[in-house]
Amino acid sequence: MRLLALAAVALSGCAGITADSRSTRTPVAAVMAISGGPWAVEDLDGGGIPDGARLDISFEPGDAGTSRVTGHGGCNRFSGRWAQVGHDITIGPLVATRMACPQPLMEAETKYLKALDAAKTVAFDGDGALRLIGSAGTVKLRKAKA
Repeated sequence: MRLLALAAVALSGCAGITADSRSTRTPVAAVMAISGGPWAVEDLDGGGIPDGARLDISFEPGDAGTSRVTGHGGCNRFSGRWAQVGHDITIGPLVATRMACPQPLMEAETKYLKALDAAKTVAFDGDGALRLIGSAGTVKLRKAKA
């Protein structure tokens, strides 16, 4: 009886998982939901963002090795490559323009670009926010309104 209960619990964890995504246990909809944009940054590792700052990113899908990110770091535009398998993500290398801005924007941009470069995991909050998590901190984003 106990074995039957354990099997039922194990199988219930597969609800909403497609055959293509079982190895990562990630619903396909969650993987596809990151594509597009722009995603506006709401928070940089719990420290917020400077008032009036515009930090965003768009994920442009492509064939293997050709998926691109583009965005605004608060002061400069950036672009690079990205790849995602399940909840695992790789962003970069990134290139950016080199304009100077007031110090709070430059600090936020440096922190943002480092966090993107170090991002390893994608997670969605229950309220639709996207989190990019890595060794340089967590970036919280929300799909920008059209």
